[in-house]
Amino acid sequence: MKLIALEEAFWYDKLSTDGTPGAHIPVKAEVIADWRRRLADFTEYRIPEMDKHGVDMQVLSLTAPGVQMQPDTQTAVADARAEYEPFWEALQDLGVALYIHPNPVQYGEWTVVQGYPGLDFGTWGWNHRTGGHALRLIFGGVFDKFPAAKIILGHMGEFLPARLFRMDHLYPDLDSKVQKQLKKLPSEYFATNIAITTSGVFSHQALTDAINTIGIDNVMFSIDYPFESTEPAAEFMRTAPLAPADKERVAHANAERILRLNP
Repeated sequence: MKLIALEEAFWYDKLSTDGTPGAHIPVKAEVIADWRRRLADFTEYRIPEMDKHGVDMQVLSLTAPGVQMQPDTQTAVADARAEYEPFWEALQDLGVALYIHPNPVQYGEWTVVQGYPGLDFGTWGWNHRTGGHALRLIFGGVFDKFPAAKIILGHMGEFLPARLFRMDHLYPDLDSKVQKQLKKLPSEYFATNIAITTSGVFSHQALTDAINTIGIDNVMFSIDYPFESTEPAAEFMRTAPLAPADKERVAHANAERILRLNP
């Protein structure tokens, strides 16, 4: 079965944006050291591990802090270009195709998040940074203004699918100004504007619950390499209790469609 993994990380120490992956997490020093080796590597660990466990493609993202946390636009653009330097030649030697998007995420990320900061989602039982940003987009009316926009949330949607009932249930209690910004219930935006990945959540129960909640076409396989291991992730996908056609959607077809990848 073909596997495309979407939330796979890398890092480059020569960026102007300062960042030490794992520095603010209480993790064992040897674990952080291993992450750093694997984040900067493409030929010794990453590709051999993909080959061993049958992962056909990784969609790479610069790990935190990333250029989206860089407040200076010119620095962010420079880093967005520089981050590809360490592996360009290595991937060409291996015959691996590389596509670079011309615009770094810093442009839209800071504009949208700074434009809709008004709701405190901690009061909704949710204060995760990524999930909070997604909710700001919903309740700020961004998806009503840009109905074709689609975002991808990792870690089984930051578990927001499990909270959709609460969002809809408490929605009538919001200030009328907020309510007037939305054209439909908060949960309905997950069917049209939000997709999720399985990164780091290799639970069949969580997978089937998410599919039942937001639909099979909005769920995609991911690993969260190198913070998670490829082997259990691939085994989780291959043994998922789904019909063959649905398993193919989650494993690769949804990613190909949403990201417009060449099959």
